[in-house]
Amino acid sequence: MTPSDLMARLNAQEDGYVERKSQGIKPQDIRKAVTAFANSLPDGQHGIIYIGIGDKGSIEGCDNPDAVQKRVREAADECYPPVATQCVALKVEDKDVVAIVVSPSSDKPHFAGPAYVRQGSESVKASKRLYDEMVDTRHSTVAAIARLKDLTITVYGLGHRLGQPVRVAADYREAAECKVMACDAHMVTLQRLNDSWIFYEAVNRIELSIDGKMKRPALIVKGL
Repeated sequence: MTPSDLMARLNAQEDGYVERKSQGIKPQDIRKAVTAFANSLPDGQHGIIYIGIGDKGSIEGCDNPDAVQKRVREAADECYPPVATQCVALKVEDKDVVAIVVSPSSDKPHFAGPAYVRQGSESVKASKRLYDEMVDTRHSTVAAIARLKDLTITVYGLGHRLGQPVRVAADYREAAECKVMACDAHMVTLQRLNDSWIFYEAVNRIELSIDGKMKRPALIVKGL
């Protein structure tokens, strides 16, 4: 988007694709906002976050716009997968304002911890249904799991003992901090981090999920 486009959007009423934030915005709030846009934008639409603008539209400015842009780039790179952003410095009423432009993403879902989507003019946590829909629009289960390779994730066993083909009670539950080592069309190779134990799970028994407490992706392995 051009500076002229961004100035026009700034002067328009805030909608579901525009946010205004003060220069003190924290990295976690940047990640929340950019992932929400990347997960929700329709084709051809851009989300814009103006930094240096009060919630009611007052022009506060940024004391150090270069530092703000660096903070934004670092925060966007820390998302999973990283969110592509364009930072544009604007001069508004003789004050420096930074516009962050987010485009529709073909790599969604993106995580800033939990997955976020846009609901009206707010960034909200995606429900499991919405999360599953986002995964289905871009990735097969195998491709989605493969993207988690070498990341620390949570693996839940529901009615299933992880890595062991034995029947257990339907209400059996366990969880482990793991790393995805490999994934093919049939099997996922996982390593439990507390003891480096490597085990295998069938893809057709795995669901993608989110560990809301640890703010990271999770796999649910269900029993037979």
